[in-house]
Amino acid sequence: MSPHHAGVDDPASPHYNQIVDQRLTPKNWNSAENMIPASGVYRSGLVVHHNLDNLPSAGSCIFLHLWQHPNHPTAGCTAMSEPHLHSLLRWLSPPAHPLLLQLPGPASASWQAVNLPLT
Repeated sequence: MSPHHAGVDDPASPHYNQIVDQRLTPKNWNSAENMIPASGVYRSGLVVHHNLDNLPSAGSCIFLHLWQHPNHPTAGCTAMSEPHLHSLLRWLSPPAHPLLLQLPGPASASWQAVNLPLT
């Protein structure tokens, strides 16, 4: 990534839900997220491939990334501490085609009964 990369979140753009290099892509969007923000939250993380067909308004550019601090909200992503994120990145095996399931704490108890690896 470079300061020229942006995650397009304008549903009217043909580049919706795509990370583009703004130097190489004609700008046809009104809204996009800078992929190298001053906060540094994207210096480590991963892309959640959830809207593979880039359907407008079906969700765009969702990431697991670093948090600014524990109580700082995101705009739809999941943020965590650097040690937790790095542990997750080391654990993941892309060739296994992992799925992301996120549950509130109390709901996860019922899923443990079906032996999901909840950590």
